[in-house]
Amino acid sequence: MKYLYALLPLVLIVLAGCGKKEAKPGDWVGAEPKYVTIRSTQPVQTRVSIGARPEDVAKVVPPPVNLPKLKALQFDVRLGWTPEYLENENKWYVDKREAKNLTRITIEREPSPPAPATLDAYMKLLKKPAGDEGGFVWHEVVESGNLGDGFYLVARIKQAVDFTNSRDLDTGFVIIRNIGGDRIRFKCHRVLDNAARGEAMEICKAAHF
Repeated sequence: MKYLYALLPLVLIVLAGCGKKEAKPGDWVGAEPKYVTIRSTQPVQTRVSIGARPEDVAKVVPPPVNLPKLKALQFDVRLGWTPEYLENENKWYVDKREAKNLTRITIEREPSPPAPATLDAYMKLLKKPAGDEGGFVWHEVVESGNLGDGFYLVARIKQAVDFTNSRDLDTGFVIIRNIGGDRIRFKCHRVLDNAARGEAMEICKAAHF
């Protein structure tokens, strides 16, 4: 009998659990969902809070610059000179033909990365074999100067690779101007004479948007 009395509590526990709804996996029986919001007590760091001056922060985002299209460049061409815009290459040619001779001014935006910004540094660049992307070396600068919006130089030039071994040098010029918010380059590798050079350089100096 004493064994029956010992088993009686176990039987009552089993009977008490029968009939209750079984909890589904992952459910909390009889509990409502609770949401906890965590807020940081640390101050938000900005460039000003870590030591930057407000006037420096304002310079981080520069104002947008709307550059005019190179196609809109205008010229005051002289008699005998013909301007032509190349849409696919985004450059201008201004040509003058005399018999079999051609004087050509090539006009385009300065490539990226831009060339040196000062006249002296630009002269040093052109004297290097790879300084002129057209394959010319600017041996001797015969004239140079500053303009109100840039600079110019005139030099005796020759192709870096000359298969004829000719000692003759051509006269060319380059003009760098800051117009329309950008650097525009005017370059000519060969002019026939001083008169043609004067006309060509005046066309370049007077070009505008």
